Amino acid sequence: MYILHMSLINPNKKYKKLITSGCSFTHGHFQGEEASWGYQLSELLGCEHINRGAGGSSNYIILNKIIKYCETNDMTDCCVGLQFSEISRREYWLNDYKRYQTVNYASLDDEHFNHDHKTDQMYFIKENKDFFQSIWWEDNENVIRAINFMLMAKSYLISKNIDFVMFEGIGSIL
Repeated sequence: MYILHMSLINPNKKYKKLITSGCSFTHGHFQGEEASWGYQLSELLGCEHINRGAGGSSNYIILNKIIKYCETNDMTDCCVGLQFSEISRREYWLNDYKRYQTVNYASLDDEHFNHDHKTDQMYFIKENKDFFQSIWWEDNENVIRAINFMLMAKSYLISKNIDFVMFEGIGSIL
């Protein structure tokens, strides 16, 4: 379900690249690159697709990836596609790995908790999930946070004169 949809991509313009960022739905969600919405859009636009999507990404990580890409690459004749994700995903920094890790409340339940890939920080969050629930997973706050990320993305891309399309791809802002 697409709640917020903005499109400044011009279908009559010739783009060199479409750079996308989002969660697993952008990455290809177990279907592969050619099944991703970004690949399909790049085919319609007749341009190369650069897929920066990754499963489980929070909206902060999605926005961070696209800004980092835009700031470190030539964006002439490029456009951007952003798929915002589930609003309750939160991120924390893993200093040892120099990267963010994403967590949501459901991933802390015993039946969903995968002990093979968890860090000390994740165990700490799980052990204190009631505390974190009250500060990270309040629905109204997360809706406002998601809208803020969308507005920041729009403002940033417009300020850089980068054509874009963006949407909320999971339907969690209802």
